[in-house]
Amino acid sequence: MKPRLLAILTLVVVGALTYLCATQAGFLAIDDVGMVQNIKSNSYTLGGLFFSGASEYYRPLTVISYFANASFTGVDPFYFHLVNVVIHIANALLVYWFALVFFFRRDDVDSLAFIASLFFLVAPINSEAASWVSARPDLLCTFFFLLATVLLVKVREQATASAMVFVGIAYLASLCAKEASIAMAAIAPLYLLSQARRERLKDAVLLAAPVLVTTGIYLFLRFGRTVSVDKGVKSVVKGAIANGSATTPPLLDGVGAFGFYLQKLVFPFPLNFTILRYDRPVAYMALLAGCLVALYLLRRHRRETLLPLLIIFIGIAPAVLAYLGRIPWTPFGERYLYLPMVGFSLLVALGLSRLKSLPRIVPIACVMLLAIPTMARVALWCDPDAFWKDALKKGPGLAKSHSALGVYAYEQQRYDDAERYMKQSLSLSEEPLVWQNLALVYQARKDMKKYEEAMLRAASLSPRPTSIYTDLILALMSAPGKEGDGAVYRKAVGYHLLAVSKDPTYVDAYYYAGKLCLANKEPAEARKYFGIYLEKARNGYYRPFAQKMFDRLSAGAT
Repeated sequence: MKPRLLAILTLVVVGALTYLCATQAGFLAIDDVGMVQNIKSNSYTLGGLFFSGASEYYRPLTVISYFANASFTGVDPFYFHLVNVVIHIANALLVYWFALVFFFRRDDVDSLAFIASLFFLVAPINSEAASWVSARPDLLCTFFFLLATVLLVKVREQATASAMVFVGIAYLASLCAKEASIAMAAIAPLYLLSQARRERLKDAVLLAAPVLVTTGIYLFLRFGRTVSVDKGVKSVVKGAIANGSATTPPLLDGVGAFGFYLQKLVFPFPLNFTILRYDRPVAYMALLAGCLVALYLLRRHRRETLLPLLIIFIGIAPAVLAYLGRIPWTPFGERYLYLPMVGFSLLVALGLSRLKSLPRIVPIACVMLLAIPTMARVALWCDPDAFWKDALKKGPGLAKSHSALGVYAYEQQRYDDAERYMKQSLSLSEEPLVWQNLALVYQARKDMKKYEEAMLRAASLSPRPTSIYTDLILALMSAPGKEGDGAVYRKAVGYHLLAVSKDPTYVDAYYYAGKLCLANKEPAEARKYFGIYLEKARNGYYRPFAQKMFDRLSAGAT
């Protein structure tokens, strides 16, 4: 068997064994559940995904991948996790190809490429991106980023029209998976122009051009002709200017965050899903040490280390901007290091290649040892109770950890625990969804008074409370012993009217109010609401029935 084929098969087997347990994990209470609801809503169109800009995130390719997953396998978490694992293994194989192309002048290129890809495959820091369904944007973004980078390196001294086109397509696909790969707009020109020989400078410029043009196309797709800046970008700009702690200016806070990510890249432990803060002195020292090491490598091994260092240092920048913008629910994320890990894997392989006195199996065995904490971390993802307790222990100030534990306890019918966790979450941050989940606990206990109070609180906090009111009305009307209760009917009418007062587009509220009044034997009120519905809903779905009832009630009134 050819050595490279054996290496590829080994990577596939090691990746499958390391992440085998991940397929048994369910959907995470954070983000995964919302993603599933979006898929079930089926409210997307292909044109809308690509050409309607972004309200907060512009990731059409990721959304398409989720829909494809659901179309072929249904909304089964096993297959969603399986796709994530497959993409992660594919990325490791691309790192192998990347290293073969990048280090082609070296005699030990095969060994170096295998170690780099193996390190990327089993690195514990990558376990979050590979194990969490909602981290698929990072996986897809890196997949196409690697494709574009390999193409750039492969033809770096001989630009062709086909190469330029394929680079642009791969890079655009990466951006449409996640915006983090916009780092390529700086990485590619810096690398190509600094490495090009004088007689090949034109080719370097030609290869950098599709990257810059594609960046412009992406920004146009994201912001549209009206240049409507989405919420995510606004948060980044505002955060970069205004955020920071009470004692640390935004610039110094960003520098510290950068150092933290460098430190986490080199030494990822303890692995944590909910990173809320960082040790500033340690982060500053890590940044200083990282810069000194980078300068040393550039002076001694510029040709081999420039591109990996660019991928690391520029690749971390989007994560720092996300931190300053306070976009995510947790300030830091291990998944944000998935793309920079490509560059770090190449540097690790270069470092281990210097140990020429040791048998080749020794560095490989050392890298393989990393699979042990990775497998342990993946196994933790399969136990929601243990996972969220671990997250809560490492980040006790995050409200979502408490609420996620509450959801899990509710699913296990441990209602006392569910109530306790959700109340703890609400004491840290009031979120409409948590109030709704707490309401479900009260409903399961058949405490309709507390259920109603919790749902009303959720509606008061939600910017779009219509669905909360309709769920509340449905629960009230279907509660045992409430049939024929006139007070319940009148309360339901009041909630429909409250909903339409907060959402004027919910004109169906008048139709439902009319039906409820009719059922409650209040014909005059029913006629009034049917009339309002006919006036406001010119093309309403219920218009024929409303017209019929309005005419009948009008005839009875006369």
